[in-house]
Amino acid sequence: MLPLFIAVQFLTRIPIRLSESPDKDDFTSSLIYFPLVGALIGSFIALIWNSFFYLGFSRSLSSAISIVAGLLLTGALHEDGTADTLDGFGGGKDRNDILRIMRDSQVGSFGSLGIILIVILRMSALETIDPSKMMLSLVLAHTWARFAAVTLTVISPAVQRDRLSTAMILCQNSNWTHLLRSWFVALCITYWISSSYFWVPIAITMVVVPILKRWYLRNIGGITGDCIGFCVVMIELLILSVCSLIFASAS
Repeated sequence: MLPLFIAVQFLTRIPIRLSESPDKDDFTSSLIYFPLVGALIGSFIALIWNSFFYLGFSRSLSSAISIVAGLLLTGALHEDGTADTLDGFGGGKDRNDILRIMRDSQVGSFGSLGIILIVILRMSALETIDPSKMMLSLVLAHTWARFAAVTLTVISPAVQRDRLSTAMILCQNSNWTHLLRSWFVALCITYWISSSYFWVPIAITMVVVPILKRWYLRNIGGITGDCIGFCVVMIELLILSVCSLIFASAS
C-alpha cells in the first residue's frame, strides 16, 4: 500500500504520514496508482459541484466553487507546471532559454494568460455538461489525465538538468510494466463507471501524448516535471470538452 499512499501524497495536499521512508522503487511504483488517485480527485470535484448545484446554486457558481475546491485539493500542482511550460515555450528562443524561463519561479504573461484561459475552459465545460453526467465526466477526465502523465513519463527521457528532479527519477526508473499496470487500473475504473464511453479518454490520450512527447523532444530534448503537469491539464481539458459535447444539457 506504500506506493498508493505515495501517489496520494504526491498528487494531493492530503496530509499522509508514511510508515516508512520510500525508496526510488516505491516512488516509481506509485505511478501505477496515479489513475486511481485521479479518479478520487475527479469524484471529489464532482461531489462538490453536485452538492452546491442541488442546494440551489447556479451552474456557474457551482462550477467555480468546484474548480477552486479541486485546486485546493491538488495544490494547483499541474497548473503551476502548466504556467511554467507556457512561459518557457512562449518566451524562450532556444533550448537553454526555455529551460531557464521554466526554472524561474515567477509567472510571466504567457503563463498568466494560459491559466486564465484554462479556468474559463473548465468553467464553460462544467456549465454545459448535464448534471447527471458530471460525476462520469470528471472521473474520466482526471483518471486519464493522470494516466497520460504516467504514459509520458515512461516513453520519454528526462531533460538532463537535475539528477534529483522528480521527472528524472521517474523517467530513469519507470518501465513498461508500470505503464501497463497503470493502464489496467485506468481501464478498470473507466469500465466500471461507463462501458459505453471508454473510447473517449483512450482516443484522446493516444493522440495527444505522442504529439506532446515529440514537441518536447524537438524543443528541449526531453521532459521536465512542468511538462508532465502541462500534459495532465491538456488531457483533462480535452476530455471535459468532448464530454461537454456528448453530455450537453438540454436546459
